Amino acid sequence: MSNLTPAYYEKFTCLGSECPDTCCQGWRITLDKKTHNKYISSEDKYISETSSKYITKFKNPKKDLFSYISMNNKGHCPFLNKNKLCSIQVKHGENILSGTCDTFPKIHIEYPDHIKLCTLDISCP
Repeated sequence: MSNLTPAYYEKFTCLGSECPDTCCQGWRITLDKKTHNKYISSEDKYISETSSKYITKFKNPKKDLFSYISMNNKGHCPFLNKNKLCSIQVKHGENILSGTCDTFPKIHIEYPDHIKLCTLDISCP
């Protein structure tokens, strides 16, 4: 497979709380079954209670598309803290993040003829 990747791809780093925007708003964050279960049954009371309130199972859940996180009344992810950081990641590290949150803003698109495009979403400065 041949990878097409812009030079800036590997240099990208998230600005975190210094970012003028947040990527944690206005979209559906999907969870696989394993991540769903981690959040719902978390020993961390904040995560389990927030999950019970904001995570919804799909009508026909699949292993990789099991549930999603609904946005709060401000249109933000309910796990976004006052410093514009993910409270899950702050408390437990990036290994517990959903696939959606772990990979964003990186995009991988596979085309026929064994070509893979690796790029970044235009949302980040």
